[in-house]
Amino acid sequence: MTVSREETRAFLNTLFQGRIAESERLLTSLRDKHKDDPRYIHALEGILTSYVNDDIDSLLFRLYGRKELWRKRAEIMKYMERLAKRMDHEDRYFRAWADVLGLLEKVHKPHKMAEKRVSDEKVEEDNP
Repeated sequence: MTVSREETRAFLNTLFQGRIAESERLLTSLRDKHKDDPRYIHALEGILTSYVNDDIDSLLFRLYGRKELWRKRAEIMKYMERLAKRMDHEDRYFRAWADVLGLLEKVHKPHKMAEKRVSDEKVEEDNP
């Protein structure tokens, strides 16, 4: 049994709402439930780690931080889908990333991105 897009969506919504402990529990539950899908889980673990640690070099932060990259996410998703299918079997790590990229418009905007925007606005207000 593989991780579904709905399970991935629930994980992203929880994470992006800033419910970190709950998203970690959800990921643990997915890991236990989908022992046969370790590469997909590994991709989700990486997303959790980069989000929690504010990894500004991660794809996720770059997508939300650069408008031109955000506009190219469909192109990036197609690239991830090609990577997923390049083997004689589907590479679930790249399938996870393709799923995540396809879900970004359907999940909550990451709370960390909203916080950054507010702090940027405050800096602009302080420096007229």
